[in-house]
Amino acid sequence: MIYRQIEDFLKEEARMTIEKQDDCPSGYRVFKNIPSHYVSGTEKIDRDRSLRNGVWITRVTQLNQEIIEQVELPGKIEGEIEFIREGSGFVKSDEGGQYFFMKSFVIESDRTKPLLMGKRLRFYPSKFEDSNMAINIEVL
Repeated sequence: MIYRQIEDFLKEEARMTIEKQDDCPSGYRVFKNIPSHYVSGTEKIDRDRSLRNGVWITRVTQLNQEIIEQVELPGKIEGEIEFIREGSGFVKSDEGGQYFFMKSFVIESDRTKPLLMGKRLRFYPSKFEDSNMAINIEVL
């Protein structure tokens, strides 16, 4: 029974983040369920916080209303820039489809981020006549 309690405590402890805070009476704050690891090779959160299957999250994300609205769009997919020249190019989706894009299709808050070959994007697939297009693009 005691081993089960210790095991439960350790599992709960693994979901906590402890940060030093000068404005807190004890000097530290404990935050629960803050993502700290990605599953290797993806941007999916590793809830187990394991370096065996995941990697540390090393960047800070800023949220704004535009990004929140983009998250609510159903049907967005992810892919990687396969070719780019002078602000337009092609992104290959994870499913294998190829989509044309232009820098002007990137959401306003991500337009300052660099677009380079191999860069990951999240976008809404669209069709214009016979062409596949990536619109409402988020730069990951």
